[in-house]
Amino acid sequence: MHSYDYALILAFFVLVLLPAPWLGRFYYKVMEGQRTWMTPVLGPVENVCYRIAGVDPNSEQSWVKYMLALLAFNLAGFVILFAILLFQQYLPLNPQHLPGQEWTL
Repeated sequence: MHSYDYALILAFFVLVLLPAPWLGRFYYKVMEGQRTWMTPVLGPVENVCYRIAGVDPNSEQSWVKYMLALLAFNLAGFVILFAILLFQQYLPLNPQHLPGQEWTL
């Protein structure tokens, strides 16, 4: 390895480790529900998102609800990605005009 490679590795570690204490404090405050410098900006946006989704931000989620939400999210993602593969030939941004996959893949 050359000195440039060592400098690049050092720069990477500095860029990752330097903001770690500040980001750690920020994440701690966010997870504990304390006020941060982003609260005045993102607080109203967060409340609107909660209202649209019908979520109570102060209620706990049981493991069963979490599992069902996770399964629903994964199922929705599977259906959307499967549809993209099936109907690829009709979608825009297909400059090579690739055909859609068969449903059996």
